[in-house]
Amino acid sequence: MADTLVALQDHHLKFLQSTYLSWMDLLTQQTESVQQWQQQWGQQARKQQDAFQRLVSPSMSISMNPFPPPFSFWRQLVDSAEAGPEREREMVQQAPR
Repeated sequence: MADTLVALQDHHLKFLQSTYLSWMDLLTQQTESVQQWQQQWGQQARKQQDAFQRLVSPSMSISMNPFPPPFSFWRQLVDSAEAGPEREREMVQQAPR
């Protein structure tokens, strides 16, 4: 009878030990899966942020420069025309007398 109780106790101990080890393995796998998911999610978020920046950048440059390239020539022409008389005045003042 004592042998049967010892054998039964040994059987229960092995069962609990295998159950514990199985749960620990499962917990370890779940932890690794969550870490991989977080890493992938972080990479995806960075990719989306980069794509957003690429989309927003041209519209920001357009709003910062209201004269698109076809009109930039005219803007430069107006700027140089406005600066011309001022340059002439400076040249006259610097001319030897």
